[in-house]
Amino acid sequence: MAPSSSLGLGLGGHTFLPYPQAACREIEHHLVSLAAAFPSSSFEATLSPFTHDDGRDAILVNAAGTLPSTGAEVSVWLLEAYPHVAPLVFLTPVSGSIRPAYVDGSGAVTAAPYLRHWSWPDSDLVGLVQSLDVLVRLHDDQPPVPREPSHDAIAEAVTDSACDVRRVDGDTDMRRALRVVQDEKDRLEQELLALSIKEAELLDAVAAEQRAVERAEAEDALDRALQAGRVPLCRYLKEMKDVARAQFMALPVPDDLLARPEHHA
Repeated sequence: MAPSSSLGLGLGGHTFLPYPQAACREIEHHLVSLAAAFPSSSFEATLSPFTHDDGRDAILVNAAGTLPSTGAEVSVWLLEAYPHVAPLVFLTPVSGSIRPAYVDGSGAVTAAPYLRHWSWPDSDLVGLVQSLDVLVRLHDDQPPVPREPSHDAIAEAVTDSACDVRRVDGDTDMRRALRVVQDEKDRLEQELLALSIKEAELLDAVAAEQRAVERAEAEDALDRALQAGRVPLCRYLKEMKDVARAQFMALPVPDDLLARPEHHA
């Protein structure tokens, strides 16, 4: 999709944009910060036509580039209510990669934690790209979940072996043939058990990585709240202790713990 015009630092002068003047200044600040944080990712901001799901057409800011660690292509659309609402993000994995579960068939990122917990002014484009880079890197580092054979497949294999027994020469020892069938059945059942154990270990590893991401996001939110003066130091230390305790007990960080610093003056 070709952009309607290039985007410079004079965004506020484009009167046809659907953003308030104050939002235009904030958007420019976010775009400058994004380009400075990821100079090698070549994030380019343009004014491009966008069609909403309900058919409405608009000219919106689009920031497109690549994630720094993985090279996956990302396209970020700043909707009319940005920065008060999260942007719309599309992700294209590198060639040969399996599409992550948090990306739907159209390429839209639908289940990323940073987007689900978007809260301006604590959330911005730099934090969004950093979190997406972590998610994609974690997904690419995980081996594909093996497809375990079903019990029906095992039964079918055993049945095929039994048919082979009936085809053997009449002089063949029947007990030896039955032992071959039993050995094959045992082998397939052991394979199913090993694959089930491997899948459980993989799911545990993914859950541990997710808890690490949640803890990092919680700590980052607390750090920003402390720097902005929204929480006193004693409260900050207590919140960090709560986050560490939740991770030590292998529990997800509660959503209200992420939001709690915003309620302190």
